Amino acid sequence: MNSWFACTLAKLFDIKESYNYYLFLINKQTMKTQRFQAWMGITLSALALSVLVPSTVAAATCPDVSGKVVKVKTSYWLVKDGQRHEFVDSVAMQTWDRTAVTVKADCVKDLPVVGVINYRPGSRLVKFTGSPILYAVGTNMNLHPIDKTAAKQWYGAGYQGSVRTLPKDKFSKFTVAEAVTVDRLNDGALVKQVGKTQVYYVKGGQLVKVEGKLRSAVSGKVLALPAKVFAKLALSGNTVKSADLTADPITATVPVTEGVAPVVTPPTTPLVTPPVTPPVSNPDNTVETDLSKLPKIGVNYSGPFPAPEGLVLEGTIGATKYFEPTGTGEYRFRPKIDGGRSINCLDSTRTVYKSKGKNYDAGFKAGINYGIKDGDVFFPKYNDTPRGGNVGNQYFDQGFRVGYKHGYEVGNDYGTTYDCRTTAYKPGDYDADGWRKTTGFEKAKNLTAVYFPGEVGGYAGVGKTSADAYAWTLNTETEGLRVQDTKLNKDKPVVNLSRVEVMESVPEGAETSMTMEEVAKMSYDAALKYTNTKYNRICTLTEPTIETKTYGSNTFTLLTFVQICKPEAKQEATWKLQAYAFAKGKTSGNVFTTTFVDPFNLKKAGADEFDMSKLPSNDFIAQFLTKLQFN
Repeated sequence: MNSWFACTLAKLFDIKESYNYYLFLINKQTMKTQRFQAWMGITLSALALSVLVPSTVAAATCPDVSGKVVKVKTSYWLVKDGQRHEFVDSVAMQTWDRTAVTVKADCVKDLPVVGVINYRPGSRLVKFTGSPILYAVGTNMNLHPIDKTAAKQWYGAGYQGSVRTLPKDKFSKFTVAEAVTVDRLNDGALVKQVGKTQVYYVKGGQLVKVEGKLRSAVSGKVLALPAKVFAKLALSGNTVKSADLTADPITATVPVTEGVAPVVTPPTTPLVTPPVTPPVSNPDNTVETDLSKLPKIGVNYSGPFPAPEGLVLEGTIGATKYFEPTGTGEYRFRPKIDGGRSINCLDSTRTVYKSKGKNYDAGFKAGINYGIKDGDVFFPKYNDTPRGGNVGNQYFDQGFRVGYKHGYEVGNDYGTTYDCRTTAYKPGDYDADGWRKTTGFEKAKNLTAVYFPGEVGGYAGVGKTSADAYAWTLNTETEGLRVQDTKLNKDKPVVNLSRVEVMESVPEGAETSMTMEEVAKMSYDAALKYTNTKYNRICTLTEPTIETKTYGSNTFTLLTFVQICKPEAKQEATWKLQAYAFAKGKTSGNVFTTTFVDPFNLKKAGADEFDMSKLPSNDFIAQFLTKLQFN
């Protein structure tokens, strides 16, 4: 028994017995997320529905809270499918036009908390304690970094009045996605043009017409944009219903009815210089570009470079380009590989975001180093007094203070410099199918490469989950764009996966000689014991299906079982399917565990059978496992 595992398990799950370090993964996931492995053939004969008899005492003293928001002391939860989703605060609940029913803690204590609900997209901006970074709230648990210029443009000159500060421990619940810029607004926001009444919903940078009257909780948070700013968002011709805007707080997405895109007559005079036709791509699809010859868009300076010191350069260069896949995989993607770079890339003296020139850059870099160093002190004394070889130069001093604040509060230099690569993307970033290759996983050194969909995947980070285990997470759906909505996959099976997780773990003692079939069986036994201990009479697990298959050059042992829960007598049971793939390192001997997360209740309403439309795609899962690389 690994002592670090026993400690972690007892702390997280309040269980005195510990089984093995694999239970850490199972217990971590069991009551928080739902998953299914479609290639496993689980039959209805395995579903032991008869054992799900909720407590008659609880049913008699507690109200039916299914589908409602409940309040216990100062906490607010949306109850759905026998699980709780926590609102970040009461204001977040109000942005979703909800009211709460106060109940006793015992009425919901056995309902697992599986997620967090943020403010309705576009209604608030958020930041977290200990960090100065500002975010716009998007769909699908996304946060979009936004600077002051973009915040002022989209959310108004008084945008600071809509900023809410959340506890820093909530940050890990969300995914940091593409930043909001002066040219792109976050999905989910509601906008209208100043002086007009028609409201639009933003999706994919386009305007979707809202039909129907808005409720008061929503109408007060519509962003009124000047005509010049409003014109940056193209009309899609699609529509959404006003009643659907607050219908799904969990994913914060709205169903869109497709229409006919409006015909836009192009202006007689080009607004910008036509883009230079790029050279024919090389065999590796690398597009070389000459920054000085690319069109300049929205610039505030047109003179020679280096530009005068003190001036903050604004604008972009370059036209949008896409990777064209040549592979034959079932799911292929056409990711954007060049969306325009900052005009600062034409000035070699400016590498720092919002730089004012060479001295500002030098001051910022000196400041951030001192800030990081001071932040490591147990009780640091905040002191942004400029230090360095050029103290006294106003731009150096300004840069130092900004850099010091960032280094002290954030602890690193992430997101402080411009991306000025002279190639549209690095050779090998994408495979022939347009899946993006990601490498470099801290101490998970034997996980050499993971590929995810180039158009929709969102890298969520590498996190240490225990003494020897490192998990890597990606989102298969970002900003509301689903795989089946992408250009090349509209006729493919729906993926029905919200997340994929990959963990590398170091076995010890007897664990080193275990087969992956034994690992899978032990993992299921641990999950079953935990369920019977923690959720007895509320949830049960079906018998597992364990099978070993080969995908490309990789061999995985697949584990699938169904979690059935029925917390209340009048509530229909939910079927949540769990899916894992275990593989042993080819040279390291480490264990790689892949978890596939299906967000749906797979039980067909009113019948004891699967809703086949919600099952994940066999082909997508097989393609993902084929591309995984490990030693």
